[in-house]
Amino acid sequence: MLGETVKQLIYKLFILIIALINIGCGFKLRNSMFVPKQIKTMIIESVEPYNPLTRSVIQELHVHGINVISDTKYVHNKYPILYLGTEMIERKTTSVFINNTVAESLLTMTVTGKIMIPYKGIYPINANTYHYVFDEPNTILAKDVEQETLFQEMRQIISSQLLRKIIILCNNQEYQSKLLNSKRVKTK
Repeated sequence: MLGETVKQLIYKLFILIIALINIGCGFKLRNSMFVPKQIKTMIIESVEPYNPLTRSVIQELHVHGINVISDTKYVHNKYPILYLGTEMIERKTTSVFINNTVAESLLTMTVTGKIMIPYKGIYPINANTYHYVFDEPNTILAKDVEQETLFQEMRQIISSQLLRKIIILCNNQEYQSKLLNSKRVKTK
């Protein structure tokens, strides 16, 4: 009887220690962003609606439970609209081999756009990411596949950044409207 309660106590202590370690190290589930209800449905407009960036952004929105509407005829003033610009990729040489061929370069992907929140305004939004690439002159055929994989990873990072910025902007809008309403109540 006494041995069983000691086992239960050790078991509970073990579970408590594991929980405290997870909380202490900042562990969070991957998709643990709080999505405000005003952006649970969005419209995406893009210069190129079927390019990999637009598909990546739509996929990121779907992962977080945001519906994307494609038929925008009658709903322009009802849902937020994300206007995506084109992705700009810049390559800068950071180091060279002895024979003056590129050894390492820095890839920068930048996306600009704007989000229109109904009855609130239009806000510019941008995201960028960087990645260092080491060039191996002996593997020319593998470079194309590696580069496309790298670009897709960069698009996913940018999509996540855009979603975070939209959520921060919407939460800021809600905070400002609550603050404004509380000031109106106090002045009456």
